[in-house]
Amino acid sequence: MFGRINFRNRYWLAIIPLTIAAALPFWQSRFEYGWLEMALGNTRWPFWSSLLIWTVCVVVAIKRFRWWWLLLTVPVVFYPVVLTGGLAAACFAGSCP
Repeated sequence: MFGRINFRNRYWLAIIPLTIAAALPFWQSRFEYGWLEMALGNTRWPFWSSLLIWTVCVVVAIKRFRWWWLLLTVPVVFYPVVLTGGLAAACFAGSCP
């Protein structure tokens, strides 16, 4: 499905998710409202796109090379996603802050 990944370019499957996981906290600190503005504001498309790229790279790396250690980046990457989901759940329940 993904074709053959040789030794030389398989490390990109680790470099890309690690770079995204390292950049998200810095990127979040640049906004006035933090995760809320990053996930739902004007930069929502780059954020959700980077999340999709991170997910694809991690899934392929785990499936192909058994690099389970990449799952250590999950808390950093999914922190804004979980908080956005909690906010959406609260708003759907009628108690939006």
